[in-house]
Formats: sequence, structure tokens, C-alpha cells
Amino acid sequence: MQSSHLFVLALVFMVVVVPMLISSRNRHTKSMESSKGASMDSQDRVVVEEMLETIDTLVDRIEVLESILDDTHPNWRKVKKRSAGE
Repeated sequence: MQSSHLFVLALVFMVVVVPMLISSRNRHTKSMESSKGASMDSQDRVVVEEMLETIDTLVDRIEVLESILDDTHPNWRKVKKRSAGE
């Protein structure tokens, strides 16, 4: 009797559970493939371009600030950083 219960459980597993696992795996694989192939839409490109412009502006500002510091405090790059406890 025990072996018949085991056979029924194995049969149910093979008929019900395994196809569900295979199906979910296929859906997951298709989902991953479609997300890899997705490109940026025009709105995303606009946002990226705006971010790049902002970065360029910030880099320019940093360069100006560094040149001011170079003129007013020539050794500012060599000064040791203070620890938080000082």
C-alpha cells in the first residue's frame, strides 16, 4: 500500500508540478530576453541628455573653483585633511 501512495504522489508531481515549473521558467526566460532587448525611449534619452548637460556644468564649476583656490591658496591640494575629531 505504501508504494502505491508513493507512485500516486510521483505521478501527480510529474503531471501537475513539473509542467508548472517548466512554464514559469519559460515565462521568466522570455521576460528577461525582452527586458534585455528593450531600448531607451525618447523620454529616457531626453533625461539622460539633461543629466549629461548638468554634469558638464558641474565639472566646469569645479574647475573654476579649483582655479580660484590655486590663485588664492596655492598649497591647498597639499594640505592634510583634518580628522573628524579635531
